Amino acid sequence: RKTVVQSPAARSARSVILHGTDDRFTVPAVALPTLGTSGVGSVAAVQRKWATLGTNDRVFDSKASDSATAAGFYVKSDAATASALAANAGDGTNQANSTVASGAVSGVRQIVGLTVSATQVQAFSNNTFATAVSRPVGSMDSGEDLTVMANSTGVEYSDGTVEAVIIQDAEMSAVDQALLVAYYGGGL
Repeated sequence: RKTVVQSPAARSARSVILHGTDDRFTVPAVALPTLGTSGVGSVAAVQRKWATLGTNDRVFDSKASDSATAAGFYVKSDAATASALAANAGDGTNQANSTVASGAVSGVRQIVGLTVSATQVQAFSNNTFATAVSRPVGSMDSGEDLTVMANSTGVEYSDGTVEAVIIQDAEMSAVDQALLVAYYGGGL
């Protein structure tokens, strides 16, 4: 297994992480966007799930606990419908939830993620953006590392591969997302 962390915090130009099919891994908190009361940022993963999708399987998660209001953010399979993706951002008191219907499908490459603007939180999967929702008013910085490809308990891996994790201190626009989908072949 090989994990490569490339980010400005790691003194490199791009944010990319690779791993094997039976691992979960973490990205250091210092490499995550600063999501204070007005901070903006995006996190996306190029992933392909292999096993039967479970509810609440995490694509990525920066929360210290499973509480929806806990500071941090996650994108995971939805609790009600595993093929939908649910994104959540919390500030310790408030939360924002955004669900995108065209979520992870077993064996199909997906570019999935979460973008946070100064006023909104929005999930996306390939070229589909969820309806934007108002962001929590407080800081969403949890100080926690980002766990990638964990199962519903957060302590074991979720069977799949991740080709890249894209982390940026900016909102991800529909144009940015379309370019990622085209580059990585999302939906194939």
